[in-house]
Amino acid sequence: MRKECRDFFFLLSACYFHSERKYSSEEVKELAKQGAREGTVIIADSQTGGRGRYDRKFHSPKGCGIYMSILLQPTLPATDSVLITAAAATAVSEA
Repeated sequence: MRKECRDFFFLLSACYFHSERKYSSEEVKELAKQGAREGTVIIADSQTGGRGRYDRKFHSPKGCGIYMSILLQPTLPATDSVLITAAAATAVSEA
């Protein structure tokens, strides 16, 4: 069951929480195709089919991590997209 969280953070336009998901990235892609706004977030307490770069699989047990996808619509060139990942990693490590 999906719950929408409002006023979670000023950047977010919608936040959906699931107790379990195969992986969050597919849902955020589907919502983007349906016209979801930038800042839409999908959070799962566990993922049963987590995958990363190069389709590498990873274990996502309940209560052991933050499993989420955020819909971003950056205007920078695709070659600079690595900067988003680097900025997010820095922000998380400094939080």
